[in-house]
Amino acid sequence: MSRVLMTGNAAAAWGARLAEVDYVPAFPITPQTEIIESLSAWTDSGEMTGRRVTLDSEHSMLTAAGAAAATGIRVFSATSSQGLLYAMEMLYTVSGWRAPFVLVNVSRGLSAPITLEPDHNDVLAARDSVFPADPLCYLPGGARQRSARLPPWRGSVGAPAGAGQHGRFLSILHP
Repeated sequence: MSRVLMTGNAAAAWGARLAEVDYVPAFPITPQTEIIESLSAWTDSGEMTGRRVTLDSEHSMLTAAGAAAATGIRVFSATSSQGLLYAMEMLYTVSGWRAPFVLVNVSRGLSAPITLEPDHNDVLAARDSVFPADPLCYLPGGARQRSARLPPWRGSVGAPAGAGQHGRFLSILHP
């Protein structure tokens, strides 16, 4: 097996692909867009089975993710910054459903000034939502990003899970 150097976003997308997710509800927001673009390219080309749907907002995306996961299929999605805050109402709701799916948050600064620099205020606002069941973990490397996509579907207790990564240094800059 050969090794490939990739960004955190690419590693997260590969983790979802290797987990053979069935459904990817998405709303593109920088800097997580590369994750969804990779999954879209693979589903469009037939390299990855499953369905990817672009929704009208992060609120709708998280609602769709929770509802789909409650039916028993493997669900993966990603968000960032204001997107996570916009979905905040549903973070508290879907965590109570105990439906296993993965949500990646690629942290970046919140509004004023608009920036792509990393900032953890988005995830700090969500830390008490019980989403994920464990505290939202920040993963330092791409290989860990990839392998972190698999656990929520293992085991008998269903629970949403999340992982985070730095918005600029890990997600989009090439290592």
